Amino acid sequence: MVDTQTLGEHIGTLHVEGSSAADSRDLKFKYRVVDITTKNLENGIAKVPVGSTLNVENSRTNVDAHNYLKVVDSNDQRDRGNSYLPQGMVWTWKSGDNLDSGTTLDNSGKYTRNAVAKFPTGANSYTDTNSTTRTTFAPAEIKRQVVLAVTPTAPSVVANKDGSVEITPPKRPNSNNPQDIDTITLTYTPTGKTTPETVKVTKTGNNWTVNGKPTDKVSVTPQGVVKIADLEVADGKEVSAKVSKTIDNNVVLESPAAKQNAKDAQKPTLTITPSSQTVVEGGKVEFTVTAKDNTSVTLDASDFLTKYLGRVNAGKATTTPVKTTETEKVVRISITTSAEDIGKQNTITFNAADNDGNNADPVNFNFTVTARDTVGPTITANGATVTKNEPIAPISVTAVDNPGGVGLRDKNPIEVTGLPTGLTYANNRITGTPTAGKGDYPVTITAYDKNGNPTTTNITIKVQEQADKYNPTGETLTVNQGQAISDDAVKAKVKNFAPGKLTVQSKPTSTATAGSAGNAVVKVTYPDGSHDTVTVPVTVRDVTGPTITAEETTVTKNEEITPIPITAEDNAGGVGMRETNPITVSNLPSGLTYSNGNITGKTSARKGFYTLTITAYDNNNTPSTKKVKIHVQEQADKYTPTATELTVNQNEDITIEKN
Repeated sequence: MVDTQTLGEHIGTLHVEGSSAADSRDLKFKYRVVDITTKNLENGIAKVPVGSTLNVENSRTNVDAHNYLKVVDSNDQRDRGNSYLPQGMVWTWKSGDNLDSGTTLDNSGKYTRNAVAKFPTGANSYTDTNSTTRTTFAPAEIKRQVVLAVTPTAPSVVANKDGSVEITPPKRPNSNNPQDIDTITLTYTPTGKTTPETVKVTKTGNNWTVNGKPTDKVSVTPQGVVKIADLEVADGKEVSAKVSKTIDNNVVLESPAAKQNAKDAQKPTLTITPSSQTVVEGGKVEFTVTAKDNTSVTLDASDFLTKYLGRVNAGKATTTPVKTTETEKVVRISITTSAEDIGKQNTITFNAADNDGNNADPVNFNFTVTARDTVGPTITANGATVTKNEPIAPISVTAVDNPGGVGLRDKNPIEVTGLPTGLTYANNRITGTPTAGKGDYPVTITAYDKNGNPTTTNITIKVQEQADKYNPTGETLTVNQGQAISDDAVKAKVKNFAPGKLTVQSKPTSTATAGSAGNAVVKVTYPDGSHDTVTVPVTVRDVTGPTITAEETTVTKNEEITPIPITAEDNAGGVGMRETNPITVSNLPSGLTYSNGNITGKTSARKGFYTLTITAYDNNNTPSTKKVKIHVQEQADKYTPTATELTVNQNEDITIEKN
């Protein structure tokens, strides 16, 4: 007995019955049980694309049944390849028990077939690894069921020139009928975004629906043709599409992805900065050309090269890449002009295009060349006197080019040299604080036009010391007689000396005598070290009145008085008595007068005391006053009559005489 149910190697016993018991033998032998089963299936399903064929003669798309059958010799089901198969095996397909006569799988879906291994007729054997020939015992054929899941082919993805993208479902081979699908899956990058998005278009019954996008962005026709609008899909970005069909509710038959980049419907942009220039013969025109696109851009400078290649080769024209990326090209171009450019409009045209054939609007650079200007500018500037160590009033320096000229050069059009130390030139002005010594400084001014034509003029800046600028004066100082002369009083009489510093060098030593006491001398020292000397006259003023001499006196009414002297003398060193009416006397008794230093006359005033006011004046009309009393007595007060004894005779009459 042999075991043909259990895979693997076995030992069998063959009993040979002889003519006698002694001649009977048991012969042991080895044999291996193998089987053919399916392989390369997913859950019992083999996925093949639409258009695959079964048993179609000379078809390049025939599905080899051998791909789905393997030889196993153990429970681990490992594929033993062709190790146990005899030569002359035939692999084919059957529909049920009948040989498939040739089928084209022209639509997605599920097809059930038997993969068949047919053994050759006659003696079957194979040679093992030890070069031993083994006999194979097998049925005429072994068939195993294989479910062929036919996956749809990839859809058509077309990038339209207007920037939109169309996805058309696949058709059956050699037919205009569509393959049976229920889902179209799109993956693309929307405009303005950097990461792709996935959109599904699904079919329910006979109706197609776009999920998650409005129809102005993604639309679908009743035939399942999907269109992604130009404004929805980013230019130049990849669009991927695949179709699928679901069978048995959970098996998805999916096509490979078809891919295409969306076309760029946007044309590039071209700019030139500046777009025009006017220069003088021999000058350079310089400009920058910028070409930009959202996907790719190529700058076309063929017009420039056609017209100026000779100058490029001679080093008279250059092109300098500033930026070079897929989406932006920036080039700086410089051309040295020549006489042939004068008197005409020189135009260079630039173009640009992207990889999708979109052309930019051409742009032009225009330049005009004028004949060279050989006349220098006109300079306006005047010399000035400035004071050392003091900020100067700005000195204007200007220049204008000749009428019709090229204009002043842009950088440092005016140069100034020879300035006194401390002064600088900038922005058409000489400014600063000179620290140079006293003297005349010749200053050279040179102005240049754009052609480099110079004009030179000279001015003189005179630096004076502060002592030259200021004119201090001394006013008269008046002091009282006997008053000390202070330095501050002397300095106060010096005028117009700022910003100098005052030092009193000498002054009168005495003020005892009225009048001129002499001069005080003041030194004015300025910050720059220069100095002036100022004289301050000093006058002594007499402020002391005269000294009056007069005594009290008694006079007798109705009698001529003895002259009463009144004198006055000015103080020592004073100005003396004034010449006219140096002394005045008031409140004299009636009848008395003052004149020439004396009070004279005969008073008729009543008896009593009279207080006189005596005022004396010096030449400055400085008064002194003294009060003196005059006593007016009656004569009875003055005289003291006496009587002597009168002797008369008895009975003699006494005669009284009346005076």
